[in-house]
Amino acid sequence: MIDKLRFFLLVMAFAAAAILGVGCPPTGDDDDSGAANDDDSSVPVDDDDSGDDDDSGPFYVEVALGGEVIAVDRATGTVLTDEEYDERARGGKMAVYLVADPADLSEPFAKFVLDAPGTWSTIMLGDGTDIYAVVVVDDNGNRVIEQTDLLREHGMNPRALDQDLLDLDITVDMPPLPPGGGGGCCDGPCTNISGTTILLRGTSGEIAVTAHSADLGVGPFEETYLPDAGSFGICIRDSRQYTSLLGIHDSDANSLFEPSDDIGEAQINPIALGIGDVIGAVIEIPAATNITLPAPPPYVTLEGDVAFPGYTSGDIWVYASVGTNVYATTTIPAPGAFSLRAPPNSQDVRVWAVVDQDGNGVPDSVYEPNGQTFIDTATFDVQGLLVNIEDPTNNSINGIVTWSGLVNTGDALQIALHDDPEGEGAPVGSVTITNPVFPQSYSVPGLLAGTYYV
Repeated sequence: MIDKLRFFLLVMAFAAAAILGVGCPPTGDDDDSGAANDDDSSVPVDDDDSGDDDDSGPFYVEVALGGEVIAVDRATGTVLTDEEYDERARGGKMAVYLVADPADLSEPFAKFVLDAPGTWSTIMLGDGTDIYAVVVVDDNGNRVIEQTDLLREHGMNPRALDQDLLDLDITVDMPPLPPGGGGGCCDGPCTNISGTTILLRGTSGEIAVTAHSADLGVGPFEETYLPDAGSFGICIRDSRQYTSLLGIHDSDANSLFEPSDDIGEAQINPIALGIGDVIGAVIEIPAATNITLPAPPPYVTLEGDVAFPGYTSGDIWVYASVGTNVYATTTIPAPGAFSLRAPPNSQDVRVWAVVDQDGNGVPDSVYEPNGQTFIDTATFDVQGLLVNIEDPTNNSINGIVTWSGLVNTGDALQIALHDDPEGEGAPVGSVTITNPVFPQSYSVPGLLAGTYYV
Protein backbone atom coordinates (compact mmCIF):
# COMPACT_ATOMS: atom_id res chain seq x y z
CA MET A 1 0.00 0.00 0.00
CA ILE A 2 2.85 2.39 0.83
CA ASP A 3 4.50 1.89 -2.58
CA LYS A 4 1.18 2.37 -4.37
CA LEU A 5 0.46 5.53 -2.37
CA ARG A 6 3.95 6.82 -3.09
CA PHE A 7 3.41 6.43 -6.83
CA PHE A 8 0.02 8.16 -6.61
CA LEU A 9 1.42 11.12 -4.69
CA LEU A 10 4.31 11.32 -7.10
CA VAL A 11 1.97 11.56 -10.10
CA MET A 12 0.01 14.33 -8.35
CA ALA A 13 3.24 16.19 -7.58
CA PHE A 14 4.37 16.03 -11.20
CA ALA A 15 0.95 17.25 -12.35
CA ALA A 16 1.11 20.19 -9.92
CA ALA A 17 4.59 21.08 -11.12
CA ALA A 18 3.40 21.10 -14.72
CA ILE A 19 0.41 23.33 -13.91
CA LEU A 20 2.46 25.82 -11.91
CA GLY A 21 5.38 25.84 -14.31
CA VAL A 22 7.70 24.68 -11.55
CA GLY A 23 10.74 22.67 -12.63
CA CYS A 24 12.18 19.67 -10.82
CA PRO A 25 15.11 20.36 -8.45
CA PRO A 26 18.61 19.85 -9.86
CA THR A 27 20.07 16.39 -9.64
CA GLY A 28 23.30 17.56 -8.05
CA ASP A 29 23.91 18.52 -4.43
CA ASP A 30 24.54 22.29 -4.39
CA ASP A 31 23.65 22.84 -0.76
CA ASP A 32 26.41 25.21 0.25
CA SER A 33 26.73 28.67 1.73
CA GLY A 34 27.50 30.42 -1.57
CA ALA A 35 24.94 32.95 -2.73
CA ALA A 36 25.38 31.83 -6.33
CA ASN A 37 23.99 28.42 -5.43
CA ASP A 38 21.31 29.75 -3.14
CA ASP A 39 18.50 27.57 -4.48
CA ASP A 40 16.60 27.18 -1.26
CA SER A 41 17.25 30.40 0.63
CA SER A 42 14.64 32.86 1.74
CA VAL A 43 16.16 36.26 2.34
CA PRO A 44 17.58 37.01 4.81
CA VAL A 45 17.95 33.32 5.81
CA ASP A 46 20.43 31.12 3.92
CA ASP A 47 19.78 27.51 4.87
CA ASP A 48 21.97 25.94 2.19
CA ASP A 49 24.10 23.61 4.25
CA SER A 50 24.90 19.90 4.31
CA GLY A 51 22.29 19.33 6.97
CA ASP A 52 19.52 20.64 4.73
CA ASP A 53 20.09 18.57 1.62
CA ASP A 54 16.77 19.41 0.03
CA ASP A 55 17.88 19.16 -3.57
CA SER A 56 19.51 15.74 -3.73
CA GLY A 57 17.69 12.45 -4.53
CA PRO A 58 15.75 10.33 -4.73
CA PHE A 59 14.68 11.45 -8.18
CA TYR A 60 11.92 9.86 -10.21
CA VAL A 61 12.12 9.27 -13.92
CA GLU A 62 9.43 8.45 -16.43
CA VAL A 63 10.07 4.97 -17.82
CA ALA A 64 8.44 3.02 -20.60
CA LEU A 65 7.67 -0.61 -19.81
CA GLY A 66 6.56 -3.34 -22.17
CA GLY A 67 6.93 -6.92 -23.20
CA GLU A 68 5.35 -9.91 -24.85
CA VAL A 69 3.67 -12.99 -23.45
CA ILE A 70 4.57 -16.06 -25.50
CA ALA A 71 2.77 -19.39 -25.09
CA VAL A 72 4.69 -22.59 -25.87
CA ASP A 73 4.13 -26.31 -25.59
CA ARG A 74 5.64 -27.51 -22.32
CA ALA A 75 7.15 -30.67 -23.79
CA THR A 76 8.62 -29.34 -27.05
CA GLY A 77 8.93 -25.58 -26.61
CA THR A 78 6.99 -25.05 -29.86
CA VAL A 79 5.17 -21.71 -29.97
CA LEU A 80 1.40 -22.17 -29.79
CA THR A 81 -1.07 -20.45 -32.07
CA ASP A 82 -3.83 -18.36 -30.50
CA GLU A 83 -6.26 -21.19 -31.21
CA GLU A 84 -3.99 -23.77 -29.54
CA TYR A 85 -3.56 -21.51 -26.53
CA ASP A 86 -7.32 -20.96 -26.26
CA GLU A 87 -7.95 -24.70 -26.29
CA ARG A 88 -5.39 -25.44 -23.59
CA ALA A 89 -6.51 -22.51 -21.42
CA ARG A 90 -10.16 -23.60 -21.88
CA GLY A 91 -10.96 -20.11 -23.11
CA GLY A 92 -9.28 -18.44 -20.13
CA LYS A 93 -7.64 -15.03 -20.32
CA MET A 94 -4.21 -14.11 -18.97
CA ALA A 95 -3.35 -11.23 -16.64
CA VAL A 96 0.03 -9.48 -16.57
CA TYR A 97 0.89 -7.91 -13.20
CA LEU A 98 3.66 -5.44 -12.34
CA VAL A 99 4.17 -5.77 -8.59
CA ALA A 100 6.63 -5.03 -5.81
CA ASP A 101 6.15 -8.54 -4.40
CA PRO A 102 5.17 -11.48 -6.64
CA ALA A 103 3.56 -13.19 -3.64
CA ASP A 104 1.07 -10.32 -3.36
CA LEU A 105 -1.10 -9.57 -6.40
CA SER A 106 -3.58 -7.48 -4.42
CA GLU A 107 -1.96 -4.11 -5.09
CA PRO A 108 -0.23 -4.13 -8.48
CA PHE A 109 1.38 -1.00 -9.89
CA ALA A 110 -0.28 -1.91 -13.17
CA LYS A 111 -2.03 -4.88 -14.79
CA PHE A 112 -3.12 -5.88 -18.28
CA VAL A 113 -5.62 -8.52 -19.37
CA LEU A 114 -4.91 -10.35 -22.63
CA ASP A 115 -7.33 -12.62 -24.47
CA ALA A 116 -4.39 -14.47 -26.01
CA PRO A 117 -0.58 -14.29 -26.08
CA GLY A 118 0.53 -10.84 -27.19
CA THR A 119 2.20 -7.58 -26.23
CA TRP A 120 1.54 -4.98 -23.56
CA SER A 121 3.06 -1.60 -22.65
CA THR A 122 2.71 1.26 -20.19
CA ILE A 123 4.51 4.30 -18.77
CA MET A 124 5.33 4.65 -15.08
CA LEU A 125 7.43 6.76 -12.74
CA GLY A 126 10.33 5.03 -11.05
CA ASP A 127 13.17 5.67 -8.64
CA GLY A 128 15.10 2.40 -8.98
CA THR A 129 12.63 0.32 -6.98
CA ASP A 130 12.68 -3.36 -7.90
CA ILE A 131 9.67 -4.50 -9.87
CA TYR A 132 8.47 -7.98 -10.80
CA ALA A 133 6.62 -8.80 -14.02
CA VAL A 134 4.40 -11.88 -13.75
CA VAL A 135 1.59 -13.39 -15.78
CA VAL A 136 -1.20 -15.63 -14.54
CA VAL A 137 -3.16 -17.79 -16.96
CA ASP A 138 -6.76 -18.57 -16.04
CA ASP A 139 -6.12 -22.03 -17.40
CA ASN A 140 -9.40 -23.58 -16.27
CA GLY A 141 -11.44 -20.77 -17.80
CA ASN A 142 -13.47 -19.99 -14.65
CA ARG A 143 -12.43 -16.29 -14.70
CA VAL A 144 -11.11 -16.48 -11.11
CA ILE A 145 -7.39 -15.94 -10.53
CA GLU A 146 -6.75 -18.77 -8.09
CA GLN A 147 -3.92 -20.76 -6.58
CA THR A 148 -4.07 -23.58 -9.14
CA ASP A 149 -3.74 -21.25 -12.13
CA LEU A 150 -0.47 -21.17 -14.04
CA LEU A 151 1.89 -18.36 -12.96
CA ARG A 152 5.08 -17.52 -14.83
CA GLU A 153 7.58 -14.73 -14.21
CA HIS A 154 9.82 -12.63 -16.39
CA GLY A 155 13.10 -14.53 -16.62
CA MET A 156 15.26 -11.77 -15.14
CA ASN A 157 13.04 -10.71 -12.22
CA PRO A 158 13.41 -8.41 -10.40
CA ARG A 159 14.25 -5.40 -12.59
CA ALA A 160 15.17 -1.93 -11.33
CA LEU A 161 12.60 0.70 -12.28
CA ASP A 162 15.09 3.39 -13.28
CA GLN A 163 15.15 3.14 -17.08
CA ASP A 164 13.02 2.00 -20.00
CA LEU A 165 12.31 -1.75 -19.81
CA LEU A 166 10.78 -2.90 -23.07
CA ASP A 167 12.08 -6.47 -22.81
CA LEU A 168 9.84 -7.77 -20.00
CA ASP A 169 8.92 -10.85 -22.02
CA ILE A 170 7.37 -13.86 -20.28
CA THR A 171 7.10 -17.37 -21.69
CA VAL A 172 4.15 -19.46 -20.59
CA ASP A 173 4.68 -23.22 -21.01
CA MET A 174 1.25 -24.74 -21.45
CA PRO A 175 0.75 -28.44 -20.68
CA PRO A 176 -1.39 -30.51 -23.03
CA LEU A 177 -5.00 -31.13 -22.12
CA PRO A 178 -5.57 -34.44 -20.35
CA PRO A 179 -7.28 -37.21 -22.35
CA GLY A 180 -10.86 -36.26 -23.03
CA GLY A 181 -10.07 -32.54 -22.73
CA GLY A 182 -10.24 -32.38 -18.93
CA GLY A 183 -12.94 -30.64 -16.97
CA GLY A 184 -15.98 -32.35 -15.58
CA CYS A 185 -16.76 -32.93 -11.96
CA CYS A 186 -18.07 -35.40 -9.56
CA ASP A 187 -21.61 -36.47 -8.81
CA GLY A 188 -23.08 -36.73 -5.36
CA PRO A 189 -25.52 -35.01 -3.02
CA CYS A 190 -24.97 -31.32 -2.38
CA THR A 191 -26.16 -28.62 -0.01
CA ASN A 192 -28.01 -25.66 -1.51
CA ILE A 193 -26.83 -22.34 -0.07
CA SER A 194 -28.74 -19.18 -0.91
CA GLY A 195 -28.37 -15.60 0.19
CA THR A 196 -27.61 -12.04 -0.83
CA THR A 197 -24.52 -10.09 -1.87
CA ILE A 198 -24.35 -6.42 -0.82
CA LEU A 199 -21.93 -4.02 -2.53
CA LEU A 200 -20.74 -1.40 -0.04
CA ARG A 201 -18.63 0.68 -2.42
CA GLY A 202 -17.84 1.10 -6.07
CA THR A 203 -20.11 0.99 -9.08
CA SER A 204 -22.45 -1.83 -9.91
CA GLY A 205 -20.91 -4.71 -11.77
CA GLU A 206 -20.47 -8.44 -11.99
CA ILE A 207 -19.94 -10.45 -8.81
CA ALA A 208 -18.65 -14.02 -8.43
CA VAL A 209 -19.70 -16.08 -5.43
CA THR A 210 -17.05 -18.75 -4.87
CA ALA A 211 -16.89 -21.77 -2.56
CA HIS A 212 -13.65 -22.60 -0.75
CA SER A 213 -12.39 -24.81 2.05
CA ALA A 214 -13.45 -23.78 5.54
CA ASP A 215 -10.22 -21.84 6.15
CA LEU A 216 -10.29 -20.26 2.65
CA GLY A 217 -6.93 -21.87 1.93
CA VAL A 218 -8.15 -24.06 -0.94
CA GLY A 219 -10.46 -23.29 -3.82
CA PRO A 220 -12.62 -22.21 -5.35
CA PHE A 221 -14.19 -25.53 -6.23
CA GLU A 222 -17.57 -24.06 -7.23
CA GLU A 223 -18.55 -20.64 -8.59
CA THR A 224 -21.68 -18.78 -9.58
CA TYR A 225 -21.85 -15.38 -11.27
CA LEU A 226 -24.23 -12.46 -10.76
CA PRO A 227 -24.64 -9.49 -13.13
CA ASP A 228 -24.83 -7.22 -10.09
CA ALA A 229 -25.22 -7.38 -6.31
CA GLY A 230 -28.29 -9.32 -5.23
CA SER A 231 -29.56 -12.82 -4.56
CA PHE A 232 -27.48 -15.92 -5.25
CA GLY A 233 -27.72 -19.67 -4.99
CA ILE A 234 -24.98 -22.29 -5.10
CA CYS A 235 -24.84 -26.05 -4.41
CA ILE A 236 -21.75 -27.53 -2.73
CA ARG A 237 -21.08 -31.27 -2.54
CA ASP A 238 -21.68 -32.69 0.92
CA SER A 239 -18.48 -34.75 0.75
CA ARG A 240 -16.54 -31.55 1.44
CA GLN A 241 -18.17 -31.38 4.92
CA TYR A 242 -17.54 -27.63 5.32
CA THR A 243 -17.19 -24.64 3.04
CA SER A 244 -16.66 -20.90 3.25
CA LEU A 245 -18.11 -18.53 0.65
CA LEU A 246 -16.54 -15.41 -0.82
CA GLY A 247 -18.06 -12.67 -2.93
CA ILE A 248 -15.71 -11.02 -5.43
CA HIS A 249 -16.68 -7.80 -7.22
CA ASP A 250 -15.09 -7.24 -10.63
CA SER A 251 -14.01 -3.81 -9.40
CA ASP A 252 -12.04 -2.86 -12.52
CA ALA A 253 -14.52 -4.43 -14.99
CA ASN A 254 -11.84 -6.53 -16.71
CA SER A 255 -13.93 -9.74 -16.67
CA LEU A 256 -11.62 -11.42 -14.16
CA PHE A 257 -12.03 -11.89 -10.41
CA GLU A 258 -8.65 -11.27 -8.79
CA PRO A 259 -6.85 -10.63 -5.49
CA SER A 260 -6.88 -6.89 -6.36
CA ASP A 261 -10.69 -6.78 -6.56
CA ASP A 262 -13.00 -5.99 -3.63
CA ILE A 263 -13.76 -9.20 -1.71
CA GLY A 264 -16.22 -10.09 1.03
CA GLU A 265 -17.11 -13.28 2.89
CA ALA A 266 -20.33 -14.85 4.08
CA GLN A 267 -21.12 -13.79 7.62
CA ILE A 268 -21.96 -17.40 8.54
CA ASN A 269 -18.64 -18.89 7.40
CA PRO A 270 -17.71 -21.71 7.77
CA ILE A 271 -20.84 -23.51 6.64
CA ALA A 272 -21.54 -27.15 7.54
CA LEU A 273 -22.66 -29.31 4.61
CA GLY A 274 -24.95 -32.31 4.47
CA ILE A 275 -27.30 -31.33 7.30
CA GLY A 276 -29.84 -29.37 5.27
CA ASP A 277 -30.07 -26.47 2.88
CA VAL A 278 -28.81 -23.07 4.07
CA ILE A 279 -30.68 -19.81 3.45
CA GLY A 280 -29.96 -16.20 4.34
CA ALA A 281 -26.20 -16.15 3.76
CA VAL A 282 -25.17 -12.49 3.55
CA ILE A 283 -21.93 -11.38 1.85
CA GLU A 284 -20.93 -7.73 2.22
CA ILE A 285 -18.33 -6.53 -0.29
CA PRO A 286 -15.73 -5.49 0.68
CA ALA A 287 -15.33 -7.14 4.07
CA ALA A 288 -14.49 -5.01 7.10
CA THR A 289 -11.06 -6.64 7.18
CA ASN A 290 -9.03 -7.60 4.14
CA ILE A 291 -9.75 -11.01 2.67
CA THR A 292 -6.83 -12.70 0.92
CA LEU A 293 -7.86 -14.61 -2.17
CA PRO A 294 -5.54 -17.62 -2.50
CA ALA A 295 -3.31 -16.84 -5.49
CA PRO A 296 -0.82 -18.96 -7.46
CA PRO A 297 2.49 -19.33 -5.61
CA PRO A 298 5.30 -17.19 -7.06
CA TYR A 299 8.71 -18.43 -8.14
CA VAL A 300 11.22 -19.39 -5.45
CA THR A 301 14.70 -17.91 -5.21
CA LEU A 302 17.68 -20.16 -5.91
CA GLU A 303 20.99 -19.03 -4.42
CA GLY A 304 24.40 -20.59 -4.64
CA ASP A 305 27.90 -20.32 -6.06
CA VAL A 306 29.62 -21.03 -9.35
CA ALA A 307 33.10 -22.56 -9.07
CA PHE A 308 35.62 -22.73 -11.93
CA PRO A 309 39.31 -23.07 -10.97
CA GLY A 310 40.38 -22.62 -14.61
CA TYR A 311 38.54 -19.31 -15.07
CA THR A 312 40.38 -16.61 -17.02
CA SER A 313 37.78 -14.19 -18.39
CA GLY A 314 34.23 -13.76 -19.60
CA ASP A 315 30.81 -13.23 -18.05
CA ILE A 316 29.14 -16.31 -16.58
CA TRP A 317 25.52 -16.91 -17.52
CA VAL A 318 23.46 -18.87 -15.00
CA TYR A 319 20.14 -20.45 -15.97
CA ALA A 320 17.25 -22.34 -14.40
CA SER A 321 15.31 -24.64 -16.70
CA VAL A 322 13.08 -27.69 -16.81
CA GLY A 323 13.31 -29.76 -19.97
CA THR A 324 13.47 -27.41 -22.94
CA ASN A 325 12.03 -24.42 -21.05
CA VAL A 326 14.41 -21.84 -19.59
CA TYR A 327 12.60 -20.06 -16.76
CA ALA A 328 15.24 -17.64 -15.51
CA THR A 329 18.70 -16.31 -16.27
CA THR A 330 21.23 -14.00 -14.69
CA THR A 331 24.86 -13.07 -15.32
CA ILE A 332 27.78 -12.75 -12.93
CA PRO A 333 31.16 -11.20 -13.87
CA ALA A 334 33.26 -14.06 -12.47
CA PRO A 335 32.92 -17.26 -10.42
CA GLY A 336 31.05 -16.57 -7.21
CA ALA A 337 27.57 -16.07 -5.83
CA PHE A 338 24.42 -16.07 -7.96
CA SER A 339 20.71 -15.65 -7.36
CA LEU A 340 17.83 -16.40 -9.73
CA ARG A 341 14.23 -17.57 -9.61
CA ALA A 342 12.46 -20.75 -10.69
CA PRO A 343 8.92 -22.18 -10.55
CA PRO A 344 7.88 -23.83 -7.28
CA ASN A 345 6.87 -27.46 -6.93
CA SER A 346 8.93 -28.55 -9.93
CA GLN A 347 11.02 -31.67 -10.39
CA ASP A 348 14.40 -31.90 -12.10
CA VAL A 349 15.07 -28.17 -12.21
CA ARG A 350 18.39 -27.81 -14.02
CA VAL A 351 20.60 -25.01 -12.70
CA TRP A 352 23.45 -24.53 -15.14
CA ALA A 353 26.17 -22.04 -15.93
CA VAL A 354 28.17 -21.23 -19.05
CA VAL A 355 31.25 -19.01 -19.40
CA ASP A 356 31.02 -16.65 -22.37
CA GLN A 357 34.73 -17.03 -23.07
CA ASP A 358 34.74 -15.38 -26.48
CA GLY A 359 32.63 -12.46 -25.24
CA ASN A 360 30.12 -12.65 -28.10
CA GLY A 361 27.11 -12.55 -25.78
CA VAL A 362 25.99 -16.02 -26.89
CA PRO A 363 27.14 -18.65 -24.36
CA ASP A 364 27.77 -22.04 -25.96
CA SER A 365 27.22 -24.98 -23.64
CA VAL A 366 28.93 -27.35 -26.10
CA TYR A 367 32.25 -25.65 -26.69
CA GLU A 368 32.54 -23.17 -23.80
CA PRO A 369 33.16 -24.09 -20.15
CA ASN A 370 29.94 -25.09 -18.38
CA GLY A 371 28.48 -27.06 -15.50
CA GLN A 372 25.13 -28.01 -14.00
CA THR A 373 23.26 -29.39 -11.03
CA PHE A 374 19.69 -30.65 -10.59
CA ILE A 375 17.22 -29.96 -7.79
CA ASP A 376 13.53 -30.32 -6.97
CA THR A 377 11.77 -27.16 -5.81
CA ALA A 378 8.95 -26.78 -3.28
CA THR A 379 7.42 -23.49 -2.14
CA PHE A 380 10.44 -22.18 -0.24
CA ASP A 381 13.70 -20.59 -1.33
CA VAL A 382 16.80 -22.72 -1.86
CA GLN A 383 20.30 -21.79 -0.68
CA GLY A 384 23.69 -23.45 -0.86
CA LEU A 385 23.65 -24.63 -4.48
CA LEU A 386 27.03 -25.32 -6.07
CA VAL A 387 27.60 -25.39 -9.82
CA ASN A 388 31.05 -26.70 -10.77
CA ILE A 389 32.19 -25.60 -14.22
CA GLU A 390 34.50 -27.68 -16.38
CA ASP A 391 36.04 -26.99 -19.78
CA PRO A 392 34.41 -29.41 -22.25
CA THR A 393 37.44 -29.13 -24.55
CA ASN A 394 39.88 -30.04 -21.79
CA ASN A 395 40.29 -33.57 -23.18
CA SER A 396 43.17 -35.03 -25.15
CA ILE A 397 44.28 -38.22 -26.84
CA ASN A 398 47.91 -39.20 -26.23
CA GLY A 399 50.03 -42.05 -27.54
CA ILE A 400 53.25 -43.27 -29.11
CA VAL A 401 53.96 -44.06 -32.77
CA THR A 402 56.67 -46.58 -33.65
CA TRP A 403 58.37 -46.82 -37.06
CA SER A 404 61.28 -48.99 -38.14
CA GLY A 405 61.87 -47.40 -41.54
CA LEU A 406 64.13 -44.56 -42.59
CA VAL A 407 63.43 -40.96 -41.59
CA ASN A 408 64.84 -38.26 -43.85
CA THR A 409 65.44 -34.67 -42.86
CA GLY A 410 62.25 -32.70 -43.30
CA ASP A 411 59.97 -35.71 -43.06
CA ALA A 412 56.74 -35.14 -41.14
CA LEU A 413 54.50 -37.41 -39.10
CA GLN A 414 50.83 -36.55 -39.13
CA ILE A 415 48.29 -38.01 -36.68
CA ALA A 416 44.63 -37.36 -37.53
CA LEU A 417 41.48 -38.01 -35.52
CA HIS A 418 38.15 -38.82 -37.16
CA ASP A 419 34.70 -39.41 -35.76
CA ASP A 420 33.97 -42.27 -38.13
CA PRO A 421 35.94 -45.50 -38.50
CA GLU A 422 36.48 -45.04 -42.25
CA GLY A 423 38.36 -41.79 -41.75
CA GLU A 424 36.35 -40.00 -44.40
CA GLY A 425 36.08 -36.23 -44.53
CA ALA A 426 38.14 -33.66 -42.70
CA PRO A 427 39.67 -34.76 -39.40
CA VAL A 428 38.17 -33.38 -36.19
CA GLY A 429 41.66 -33.02 -34.74
CA SER A 430 45.23 -33.48 -35.85
CA VAL A 431 48.85 -32.85 -35.01
CA THR A 432 51.91 -32.69 -37.31
CA ILE A 433 55.43 -33.45 -36.05
CA THR A 434 58.39 -32.52 -38.27
CA ASN A 435 61.57 -34.64 -38.12
CA PRO A 436 60.02 -37.19 -35.76
CA VAL A 437 62.25 -39.38 -33.63
CA PHE A 438 60.76 -42.84 -33.15
CA PRO A 439 59.29 -44.06 -30.95
CA GLN A 440 57.51 -40.67 -31.18
CA SER A 441 55.01 -39.50 -28.57
CA TYR A 442 52.08 -37.26 -29.54
CA SER A 443 49.15 -35.45 -27.99
CA VAL A 444 45.99 -34.04 -29.60
CA PRO A 445 44.44 -31.58 -27.09
CA GLY A 446 41.23 -29.56 -27.02
CA LEU A 447 38.80 -32.40 -27.64
CA LEU A 448 35.18 -32.69 -26.65
CA ALA A 449 34.09 -35.87 -24.93
CA GLY A 450 33.35 -38.53 -27.51
CA THR A 451 34.67 -41.45 -29.56
CA TYR A 452 37.51 -40.90 -32.02
CA TYR A 453 39.44 -42.99 -34.51
CA VAL A 454 43.22 -42.37 -34.79
